[in-house]
Amino acid sequence: MLRMTMAAALCAGLGLTLAGCGATAQVEPSLAASSAAPLITPEPATVPSAGGTPSDRADFAALVWDYSDDGDEASEQELWDLGVTICVLFDSEGTFDDVVSLTDEQGFSPDFAVAVVSASLAYICPRHETTIGPQIDDYLS
Repeated sequence: MLRMTMAAALCAGLGLTLAGCGATAQVEPSLAASSAAPLITPEPATVPSAGGTPSDRADFAALVWDYSDDGDEASEQELWDLGVTICVLFDSEGTFDDVVSLTDEQGFSPDFAVAVVSASLAYICPRHETTIGPQIDDYLS
């Protein structure tokens, strides 16, 4: 298994700078060619469940660990932070295929992408279920 902080790996794979990789993060292109506005600048209220309860974080991690062999060495908080990062990606019109590509580049299985995105939709950003859920279904069929 790969031993790394997955949130940092996904952030690096996205080519984004994520200060803290949490709900209050400032997300900006890492190679800004101009003085364009940041790609995403979420306010704390845009990810209301970003902190999550200890029970939510435990359930989130259990879902990922039960469905995928990847991520077993990550803590509940590291997996939760990765979920928040994925939701920020979805807020900027990212897709499930983007997550699959990025996790694959980092050496994680497609099962891991399905697990972490499914957990993210269930616990952190259910607002994306109607858009991302069908993408997962298409991928699995």
